Amino acid sequence: MSRGKRGTALEMFIVVMVVIAALIIVLRVWFFEPVKIEGNSMNDTLITGEKYFIYKTKNIKNGDIIVFTLNGNENEKYIKRVVAGDGDTMKIEQDELYINGDKRKEEYLSEQKKALDEGEVLTEDIEEMEIRKGEYYVMGDNRINSIDSREFGVITRKDILGKLIIKE
Repeated sequence: MSRGKRGTALEMFIVVMVVIAALIIVLRVWFFEPVKIEGNSMNDTLITGEKYFIYKTKNIKNGDIIVFTLNGNENEKYIKRVVAGDGDTMKIEQDELYINGDKRKEEYLSEQKKALDEGEVLTEDIEEMEIRKGEYYVMGDNRINSIDSREFGVITRKDILGKLIIKE
């Protein structure tokens, strides 16, 4: 290989590497963010130390697991499941979630419910409430050990950083 062709191949390699690096930066800044699970409020669905990516979106629906801040405090990020939002009515009665009057099956709680003693509940009753547009009621899957909307109230769309999509 002549010296000129070697130089051209090296230049092409550098250009390709710069384009790949730029693409990774764009994806990381505008579309995806890595998160590490800390705490036990989402056990057994998510375990402390596991790493995931979130997709930076505000397009959220019930059942999505999201990462959010409270009052714009970027230093404290929370991860919870959306149980109701955007104009829904919700209530919890006898450990069952109702959205817009329909009983919802929460498969992710089945093992925890099986472990309860007679008369115990994971989630205390919550009187029916309406969630306004642009607001979300979130709860941890480990209901007994979760600080969530039962404590701090609803979160707003602007608080949401994104939704969990894939394991790293």
